[in-house]
Amino acid sequence: MRLFTVTVLAFSLVMSCEEEELFDGIYQEWTLVKMTGQMPMDEKTGDDMDWQEEYVLMADGTFVKTRLQDGGRSQSNGEYDVVIGDNFRYMQFTHESDHKIIGNCFPNPVELLLFTSDRKLIGTWESCDGPGLEYMLEE
Repeated sequence: MRLFTVTVLAFSLVMSCEEEELFDGIYQEWTLVKMTGQMPMDEKTGDDMDWQEEYVLMADGTFVKTRLQDGGRSQSNGEYDVVIGDNFRYMQFTHESDHKIIGNCFPNPVELLLFTSDRKLIGTWESCDGPGLEYMLEE
């Protein structure tokens, strides 16, 4: 039992350190790497995706979201927060104003992206018939 407790505590410390390292207030770029549709096997990556997109996170808690689509470029900006609970981790992007590139299920300018165990961000737009969006941290 003692070994189990020590193992759990060590794992918790490692996970806490990884989260702190990942979100330690440094400049980061999260790039869209995969889109899925509502139909099974409807998955697109790279240049096959309907658009290219990235979130650039600044150390001061602000972000810029950029989408390249059909030869055009759209941008939105605002503030981000990292929310970490016992059984969940997500990023909340609060845009300064409503914009067509905001992917959410509600009429407010907020996007939620879930942090996965393999260090990806997954959009929540899919839960209300939007595309599934997966982002990876550029290193």
